[in-house]
Amino acid sequence: MYPTVLGAKPTHLFIVCSDIRLPAQERFIRGRFGVSKDNGTAVIIHVLGGAGPLARKEQDHSGYEYLQQQILFALRHNPTITTVGPINHQACLWYGGNGVAGEEETDLPVISRNIVTFTTGDPTVRQKVIVRPSFLEFNEGGNRFSGREVTIPMA
Repeated sequence: MYPTVLGAKPTHLFIVCSDIRLPAQERFIRGRFGVSKDNGTAVIIHVLGGAGPLARKEQDHSGYEYLQQQILFALRHNPTITTVGPINHQACLWYGGNGVAGEEETDLPVISRNIVTFTTGDPTVRQKVIVRPSFLEFNEGGNRFSGREVTIPMA
């Protein structure tokens, strides 16, 4: 038997890439934001490309729709979530495969604005959410990464 988290009240929702090179993303989330799925304070959506499809609706319409539905579902069913954290990373294989390599960080403002637009425009999402994007970078050898929060002007 494995443990469960009864009565979880998550405060954060993260959208991260399922890239196998980044198994420590959850440690970054715990260290930077002080929350974890292990104790029920975070919901983490793992998907190839992370939040990338939210900046590329024309290029990946189904990916955009999928993530939008997942985010809205998580917010509807977890009214304690008030922070959404899209996390993109350097050298993302999804970006490379879609011909937009190198745009992982520059997409974060578009991703953040889109999240604000569809969460505030949905009457079933009752809480106001703050978007706090982050970017992960590999070291020169590619065997470690560091992460930082990215400031996005929302006006």
